[in-house]
This record gives sequence, structure tokens and C-alpha cells, in this order.
Amino acid sequence: MEEVKNKIEAILYCIPEGVSTRKLASMLGIGSVGYVKKALESLQEEYKQANRGFQIVEEATVWRFIVKQEYLDLVKEAAKPELPSSVLETLAYIAKEGKIKQSELIKKRTNKAYDHIKELKNVGFVEVNKKGRTNVLSLTKKFYDYFQLQEGEKLNLE
Repeated sequence: MEEVKNKIEAILYCIPEGVSTRKLASMLGIGSVGYVKKALESLQEEYKQANRGFQIVEEATVWRFIVKQEYLDLVKEAAKPELPSSVLETLAYIAKEGKIKQSELIKKRTNKAYDHIKELKNVGFVEVNKKGRTNVLSLTKKFYDYFQLQEGEKLNLE
């Protein structure tokens, strides 16, 4: 089981948004999801007992590493994604609306917003969902966590 835990640790490290138990089992070539879950729980307990700066958590069927609450302020500056002001302005517009059609955003922010959307998606702040012939942009849990907002909370920028 130690080798399985080592592999799980490496995978979780490389996939910051997290991964499901089923996906982990598939990646590891293990047929038993229960065995992988047991290994995850064991690894989670080891991290708790070792008193590390981060922990392994399961959130909405996804397992991932997170920084412990007491160290968030310490690492916030280091973990801050560096985004140009134009991209941040596009993000602010999306945040103000909560959800917005990509076509509406492009009308407001010009065609450069296509690149902004791509960059915001890459850092994990925005998700893009197809709806009919257009895409709908919405904010991710990472966005709300990063800016310390409640999920679904709209920004009042006026």
C-alpha cells in the first residue's frame, strides 16, 4: 500500500484542482475504488499526524491538497496568480455579472477578451460552458476561495 500512497501523493501534487477516487483508481490501474479510498484515507491521516503545512481533503468527491487555514495568509502572496490589469478588468466584469454569455462579454471588452478568457480559464478562475451557440462564463470555486467570497456572491463594483 505504501507505493500506492506514494503514487497518489504524486498525482494529487500534480493536479491542484483535485481528482476523484474513481479517476485515481483508473490512473493507478487499480480495479478496486475501495482500496484506493482506503489508501487516500490512510494518507490523509498520516498528513494530520505529521502536522504538516498542508493537508489532504475530500471535497465534493474530489481529493486534493490544500494549505492549512493557519498558513493561508503566509502563502497568499506567493500563490497569487500574476495577471495583467486588462485580464483582471475582464475578470472583474465577469464577477460583477456572476454569469455572462461570452458574446456579451466580447461586446463590452472587445475581441481581446477571448485571450483573457483563455488565461482566466488556465488559472482556474473562470469556467466555460456551452449553451446553445454561445458559451456561458461563470466563476469557479477557486475564484471565490482566492478572493475570500461566498460562492455565488456577486461583486458590487459601483
